[in-house]
Amino acid sequence: MAELSREVYLGIKTAPPYTVVQLPEGHITFPGLTINHPLTIIGTPATLLEIVNGNILVDFRAFKNDPKQGFDSS
Repeated sequence: MAELSREVYLGIKTAPPYTVVQLPEGHITFPGLTINHPLTIIGTPATLLEIVNGNILVDFRAFKNDPKQGFDSS
């Protein structure tokens, strides 16, 4: 993984819940990505985010009863 991709990956993985992660300009590649809390990821017109050889898994089950986002607790 190139240095830019590594920095962005670590920034996403360590971002606290409800954080906005601003992606820099450039070609960012990850082999896969798991997001397990609410997070906003935004880029610029010059940002390319590519997932190669993997998937994006988004799992918010731990936040099901979080009133901050209005999730239904039933």
